[in-house]
Amino acid sequence: MGTPIYYGSISSYAQAFLERLLFAADTYLIDDDGNRMSKIKNEVKTAMIYTMNVPKEMDYFNGEDQLAIMRGYLTNIFGECESLYAYDTKQFRHYSAYVNNMFDAEHKEESEKTQFPKDLQKAYELGQRISESDD
Repeated sequence: MGTPIYYGSISSYAQAFLERLLFAADTYLIDDDGNRMSKIKNEVKTAMIYTMNVPKEMDYFNGEDQLAIMRGYLTNIFGECESLYAYDTKQFRHYSAYVNNMFDAEHKEESEKTQFPKDLQKAYELGQRISESDD
């Protein structure tokens, strides 16, 4: 699942989807070792892809730690969950249409040309990994 990050959190649409998905698979049971029990009998590999406008250096809210909460729920209920963080993504199609002195439009254009294809490749490879059969 991919979601943009708004103010350090996943989008409300992603949150609502995940809450309903997790609630359907979760139980209120704990096994003898203290682990939550799931209705899911076989592991289902999942992944979260997060996109954010800020460069990694501006991730002052410890976003990766904060975003790990939902990944933890996915892992507990479904099994393995990977994460991919795409920083410094382009927020506006045309930066000149907005009053903005926080981000350099030329840098964003360059990042879209150089970094974004790398992030797409990583997402593709992540999808391949989690779709591979363990058989």
